[in-house]
Amino acid sequence: MTDGTMRCPGCGFEQPAGRSDCKMCGLIFAKWRPPAAPGVPPAPPPNALRTGVAVPPSPPPGAPAPASFLRKRADDPFAPRRMDQPAWTNLAGGAVFAVLALLIPILSTVFHGFVTLMHEMGHAIASWILARPSIPAFDLTYGGGVTAIMDRSTPLLLTIYALLTGFVVLYRRNLTTVITLCVTLALYALLSHTVLGNVAISFFGHGFELIFGAVFLYRALSGSAILNPAERPLYAGIGLFVFFYDIVFALKLIFSREDQEVYRMGKDGRGLHAHDFVVIGQDLGLPLEAVAFVFLLCCFVAIAAAWLAFRYQARMWAFLDLLVTREPRANA
Repeated sequence: MTDGTMRCPGCGFEQPAGRSDCKMCGLIFAKWRPPAAPGVPPAPPPNALRTGVAVPPSPPPGAPAPASFLRKRADDPFAPRRMDQPAWTNLAGGAVFAVLALLIPILSTVFHGFVTLMHEMGHAIASWILARPSIPAFDLTYGGGVTAIMDRSTPLLLTIYALLTGFVVLYRRNLTTVITLCVTLALYALLSHTVLGNVAISFFGHGFELIFGAVFLYRALSGSAILNPAERPLYAGIGLFVFFYDIVFALKLIFSREDQEVYRMGKDGRGLHAHDFVVIGQDLGLPLEAVAFVFLLCCFVAIAAAWLAFRYQARMWAFLDLLVTREPRANA
């Protein structure tokens, strides 16, 4: 511990002193005990001397572990996290903030502009990934946003293929990373040379909104990389606003005939500037309601992903650390 900071004995994350648990891996500091030296029995839990509860001996090397040793220990750094009172408080405060932002016109306008920015960035990111240079911007003619997408660049496409192949060679000793990269390479080829690439670009506008909302919701739940306590309810409010906004949007396109007709008319009212879900429906031969229903499912999947990332945070970071490791670890 130095200058008001402390390092977690489980994952090594440095954080402000005074916390009862690690905000990265969730380890409860009061229950942590240093590992025993080889051949030395583990120290009894803190309450063993007071209660007289017998501590079962460690099984000898090579012997099958009894059932009690198969259960997760309370101080297991990879144990699933649970919602504590601050997390519930921040989530509740964020939900109230999100509802008010939806109901109050001036707040709704401000946050709608934020969602529009994320939407167009999503189109641009997907386009660049698929070797189609693009420029996102606000639409000063019809309102909202617009992304100028150019034709596919062959040099850029070959560069991306070369980078993916180079990473496969670079991480050839890490089987997990090689498999992940090969699957990514196959999916990339499928998207780059079929109509699914256009579908991905059209969908990733709304899809990036969900990714952004999930990241904000995860940070609100986990407290990860939070410098000021006021950030957590703000992250929760913005993340939940995105989800509430998109869920309402999808429900309108599924059940409201009037909203469906307005959406089909496009920005200009004549269908010349078609909206994303109309384009996706035309590419895949699906009705607008079906595309909106799939997007509604994606909204709940994104919420579940944020929750699972919070609950299994330590395992998630451990897996990501494994992916970026060039040499496999001896204990992996």
